[in-house]
Amino acid sequence: MTGSNHPFIADTTAKILLELQAVHFNTVNPFMLTSGRASPVYIDCRKLISFPRARRTLMSMAESTILDEIGFEQIDAVAGGETAGIPFAAWIADRLMLPMQYVRKKPKGFGRNAQIEGHLTEGARVLLVEDLTTDSRSKINFCEALRTAGAQVNHVFVLFHYDIFAESRSVLKEIGVELHALATWWDVLRVAKSLNYFDPATLDEVEKFLHAPAACEIEILRIDEDKRKDVAQRRALINTSDLTFLCLPDTAARESVTLVDNPDTCIIDASTAFRGHHDWAYGLPELSPAQRTRIRTAQRIAVPGCHASAFILSVHPLIAKGVMPPDCPLSSHSITGYSGGGKQMIAAYEQGENPLLTSPRHYALGLEHKHLPEMTMHAELAAAPIFTPIVAAFYQGLAVTTCFYSRYLAPGVGPQQVQAVLAEYYENEPFIRVAPFDAVENLDQGFFNIQECNHTNRVDIFVFGNKDRIVTIARLDNLGKGASGAAIQCMNLRMGASEMAGLTAIA
Repeated sequence: MTGSNHPFIADTTAKILLELQAVHFNTVNPFMLTSGRASPVYIDCRKLISFPRARRTLMSMAESTILDEIGFEQIDAVAGGETAGIPFAAWIADRLMLPMQYVRKKPKGFGRNAQIEGHLTEGARVLLVEDLTTDSRSKINFCEALRTAGAQVNHVFVLFHYDIFAESRSVLKEIGVELHALATWWDVLRVAKSLNYFDPATLDEVEKFLHAPAACEIEILRIDEDKRKDVAQRRALINTSDLTFLCLPDTAARESVTLVDNPDTCIIDASTAFRGHHDWAYGLPELSPAQRTRIRTAQRIAVPGCHASAFILSVHPLIAKGVMPPDCPLSSHSITGYSGGGKQMIAAYEQGENPLLTSPRHYALGLEHKHLPEMTMHAELAAAPIFTPIVAAFYQGLAVTTCFYSRYLAPGVGPQQVQAVLAEYYENEPFIRVAPFDAVENLDQGFFNIQECNHTNRVDIFVFGNKDRIVTIARLDNLGKGASGAAIQCMNLRMGASEMAGLTAIA
């Protein structure tokens, strides 16, 4: 086959998959995908290896698509992803007359401990080939492994792209990779309807799923109140889940993680136990595009602390952009509502019997607050800031103020430049707003409103000061972006949903 005719290729691919019974619909007992999702639709591309004529036709169309969409001399080698991608990579490499490698999901753990098998030339432009992709997250691991080995990876080819999960293309685009495919579920559905492959009721259910997969696949697993401390019951539910939230004290969170046996179960933990652990993704996607990508592919995600989130978001861009040195001396304090103190503190404040609770109260005066390690690590500071938290007599809301001298910053940097760096860094972030410098119009007769972000997942950042002294203030809802909102944002990223699903930036 010469030339590329996309509608013809898509329809022919769909017809082959339907004829070989590689297309499966089951709305009663959904299939578990590699990504950890439950789906009433499933494509078995591995079946194609047993049908030579169909395979030859598909490989001819694959060659045509690759040459048309990527180019004749833009690829130096073809790599297959373990395991389903290997035979297709071999056939495509043969047709293109190119070397082939294959990529393991992880280093094999013995011998040379290799993750890439085959000869790979430094700087080679490698096309990654897999049988299919659902949400594309597993492809990132293969691409990064090839890049670590010295290859350039800018394209991924699959026979079949689900094309129903949000951001399945954008997660690859974020790492500079373009996705190419022969067909999608929309092609299969169209051909199945035209050829009457399935009964109308089944096709209607499938079409509903394809239009709104997230609405169809979420099931909340519930534990009976009297079984909450039953280890066997907790273990069973955790390992049945695609994703488990842990909202526990540090010790209990660590114990719960030891119960995980299912490698496909993702854990999102809200304690401080794992926020500095290198095997856990820190759940603050606004840190960088790489951090957002890591959260999308992580099996273990640590939700940031409320004080830490506000502090890091104020400081990290300044260090990342070279405006502030990592050893800049910083003094910071946080004022927060009493809901962050848990049930006992909430009860104490709401009983209204202690007159001492009517005024703000400093705590952690030994300068060892439990958020300091993550604040230092993820802001990329050389040493911890002087940090003093203060709890006050309002339920929720938080503002972290950070103070520093301009003489410690890069030459010529004052408060206006600090504001400009923050504004540019976060200009495309849906949940972060950076106010203009010295934005007095955002104040209430000169006073700062700590609770303005309550009931949102938003962070507002302000810069005030003069040529000698600078202050940043970051406010958020300690129960929103400082806790549950951040957890939901991480879940959305990890499950391939819209990052903003279920969240709001509007008070």
